[in-house]
Amino acid sequence: MELENAIKHLLALGLWVQADVTRGYTETEIEAAKGITIARCSTPIGPVDSLEEVSLVFPHGNRWVYRHWDGVGGRADDDVHFETKSLADAIHCVENFYFGKPLQIDGWLFPSHKHPEWNIELLHDTFAKASSISEVDFHRIRHDRYRQFKEQVGAGPFSAIGVRFRKIEAIEPRPVALWLRNDLTEIYLVNNESE
Repeated sequence: MELENAIKHLLALGLWVQADVTRGYTETEIEAAKGITIARCSTPIGPVDSLEEVSLVFPHGNRWVYRHWDGVGGRADDDVHFETKSLADAIHCVENFYFGKPLQIDGWLFPSHKHPEWNIELLHDTFAKASSISEVDFHRIRHDRYRQFKEQVGAGPFSAIGVRFRKIEAIEPRPVALWLRNDLTEIYLVNNESE
């Protein structure tokens, strides 16, 4: 799939597309980039940075990158930085993000359609090992994981996505909250002590 055909395809789906990515680059990526910025909007008002649900697709070396984030000044739950071998695979990530449906497991809605980096088999395995903990213990664990990560790796712009925890929505109200680490290595049923 050529970039021009990808743009036409995304426009036909009703997405807004701008050629030559202008958001979300590091200095080295800017030099070689000839990509696209995508948003869920047919006629945006203002600059692309003012839109919500903005995604990027761009080449990086011999790979294609699909990147999405909504956290201005920080990271958000659905942030993604995913590298793939082809433009077609990256465009498939865009389609899933905007038009896909969450995966339902035991009454919980996992937004796997927004996370091409998630391995669904690993997600099922991790879910099967969910343990119940208190809200206080969960906040301690969350803080400790991020601190350990920063000590080991540092804090690059997309490096901490994996150690972030995201709250998983339930189909029906529940007395517990489900928190999943973005790299699918930990999951906790957290008692809602404040309720």
